[in-house]
Amino acid sequence: MRLKKRNIDNQSEVDMTPMLDVVFILLIFFIVTTSFIKETAIEIHRPQQSDAPPPKTKNVLIQLTELNQIVFNDRAILRSAIRSNIEVFLSQNPKAQVLVRVAKTANTGILVNIVDQAKLAGIQQITVGQLAESN
Repeated sequence: MRLKKRNIDNQSEVDMTPMLDVVFILLIFFIVTTSFIKETAIEIHRPQQSDAPPPKTKNVLIQLTELNQIVFNDRAILRSAIRSNIEVFLSQNPKAQVLVRVAKTANTGILVNIVDQAKLAGIQQITVGQLAESN
């Protein structure tokens, strides 16, 4: 009878070697695959610092008042003269930008016309903002 009991104890043991082999193979697989992943990032090129002040560029200020009047650099102009005034200014200041200040009650169609004429004149940077209220 004792022989049978010893035989049953031997059969109940589980061999862990194949499971450990699989675990080590998986571990090696994950280590190898993660080392080939390339991280993507944005490359930033910082400008070199200089002591010289930045060059001063003159910009165009166009104001659209409550009465739908167009003021080009402190001078009232007609809608038909927007593009020509910008082109003349741009010939003297090639890197000029346009700043359009609009009153709250101004006509939106005129604002769109101003922006379109500035783009047709060759201006790359156009900024639209609200005109300060005059009390």
